[in-house]
Amino acid sequence: MLLIRAAGKGLSLCYRFRIMCRRIGFFFLTVALLVCPVLAKEKYQRPGPVKLDHGGEKWAEKTLKKMSLEEKVGQLFMVWARAKFLNLNGPEYAQYHQILQKYHVGGFALTVPAAAEMTSEPVAELQGLDKLTARVSKFEAPVDALVRFGTLSVRVRDCERSSPEETPESAAFVEIDETRPGEATARRVFSGWMFASSPALSALEHPVYDVNLLDCRAASGSRESASGSSAGKTAR
Repeated sequence: MLLIRAAGKGLSLCYRFRIMCRRIGFFFLTVALLVCPVLAKEKYQRPGPVKLDHGGEKWAEKTLKKMSLEEKVGQLFMVWARAKFLNLNGPEYAQYHQILQKYHVGGFALTVPAAAEMTSEPVAELQGLDKLTARVSKFEAPVDALVRFGTLSVRVRDCERSSPEETPESAAFVEIDETRPGEATARRVFSGWMFASSPALSALEHPVYDVNLLDCRAASGSRESASGSSAGKTAR
């Protein structure tokens, strides 16, 4: 009986020891899981020195010697701009490019607002201006239909309008070709998105004509002439 009791006590002590070891191990494991990410975050988020090899150091010294003081100062700045759309032929893009060339800034940070939900419409309402006669004409351009305005051929590929609860906006992807007298083939003069709220953001640059988007809407029963004779009016 004494041997059995001693054996029972021994097993009880071993069981308690194993439970205690598990608890201690679980405690240290929990501490490690909590502390390690903090240490790793501090280590990898802390900026470290840039290490260059011999060739890289030579290139850096040579480049710095060639740079003027204005160029060195410009590299310290980054210009922030809020943009909807940049066309390579648009004035805004040309302005940003000029700033890069003139002030040698380090770069641009462009913030594009979240796109609102847009609804496709079958008809784009456009406005054209003949700069020679100062005559303004409003005309409709069904999506994928070819419409003539002077020597221009206008084709709207897509026309979208924002939902009623959003800020009013209409956007259309427009392709414009010009066929000059005596020329057999047309020349592309514009291809890109036009915005009703910001005509200058992406505009047609032409010495004679201006074309901009007014609205995107559903098809109506009657369509005005593309020449604008019935809706034309003299610009003031």
